Amino acid sequence: MYHLSALLTQQEVRKAILSSGFLVVRSRRLLLSLEDAQKFYAEHEGKFFYSRLISYMTSGPIQVHLLARPDAILVWRRLLGPTRSYRAQFIAPHTIRGRFGVSDTRNVAHGSDSDEAARRETAIMFPNFDWDECATQKELRNKEERMNLVRRVTLGMVGLMERRVVGSCHLFPGLSYPSSRSMFIQTQDTPNPNSLKFHPGVKVLESGTLDFQSPGEAHVSPLARQLFRIDGVKAVFLGPTFVTVTKVDDEMEWSVLKPEIFATIMDFFSSGLPIVTGELPSPDTQIEGDDDETVILIKELLDTRIRPVVQEDGGDIVYRGFKNGIVKLKLQGSCVGCSSSLVTLKSGVQNMLQFYIPEVLGVEEVQDEVDNIAHKEFEKFEQKLRHEDEKT
Repeated sequence: MYHLSALLTQQEVRKAILSSGFLVVRSRRLLLSLEDAQKFYAEHEGKFFYSRLISYMTSGPIQVHLLARPDAILVWRRLLGPTRSYRAQFIAPHTIRGRFGVSDTRNVAHGSDSDEAARRETAIMFPNFDWDECATQKELRNKEERMNLVRRVTLGMVGLMERRVVGSCHLFPGLSYPSSRSMFIQTQDTPNPNSLKFHPGVKVLESGTLDFQSPGEAHVSPLARQLFRIDGVKAVFLGPTFVTVTKVDDEMEWSVLKPEIFATIMDFFSSGLPIVTGELPSPDTQIEGDDDETVILIKELLDTRIRPVVQEDGGDIVYRGFKNGIVKLKLQGSCVGCSSSLVTLKSGVQNMLQFYIPEVLGVEEVQDEVDNIAHKEFEKFEQKLRHEDEKT
């Protein structure tokens, strides 16, 4: 996946809309007010991502389209792909979110999921829109398009990814940003051309510094973990008032990385999460002295790309070894016994591992000896209960 600028992303999304047979009935660019954002996302109030989502969507301009075509909602949702960007990247890579999504908050676009939602959301974004009048206007020249318009309209909202304030320069001249929701991030060159300092204008660490040379070392810092999820980030260094990011090599352009780093830092500081925690690293993915390069890559990919997606669903995935090209993994939590766990392993985890690590030939679900014993004992207990039931 290529991380693109807002302008190119917007052009590509519009191209996808038109090539899928949609008619753009209405379109506008606006700065979403806090009140309207809270109305729009009222169904998510109380969820862990709610405040981060509201903060992000009110921090800059958005583009909103009212789209029409037969089965508009179904087609638009398929075109968008899964809500979680990281999941979309490896189970639906050709969708809008699979191609351009950065995180679950910055997943490029929104789409109505029902007729009722489309009407409610349209009332917020296009308060003067008249459904009945629009169905007879000349803009819908085709008779087929004039029929049953209400049943074939969806609201598509495209959030512009590169829409923040950098230093004193607005990325979108002429638009004012709410000062309480803007963050001025300045950059500063370092002697190393592959390292860049980011000054968010707020305190990062109370004292001292923290140096993370790999994702495996970033277990104590949620901010560092988020930054390591960006393709091309090699190391993260935290200071009292700055964050230094080191990219992998000269070929990786800062023009590609900076928008993602800006957005990640802003999202993090609006989330209220601590910069540093006392969390211990996952013991299964700790780098051991005898780990070869392939195993190290598998562990880091599990920690930075795969595990966060699985954990969002209330489960976890544990590394249990790599032998003869097969990665052995154990599913935990909500993933155990889930009907889609095999799909998660084969279509998700295996595809991503093979994409980044050619040495991986496949994945295999395993259980610990304790789990096998517990499973056998549970089966014996069930048989005993069935036997007693038959007697009665």
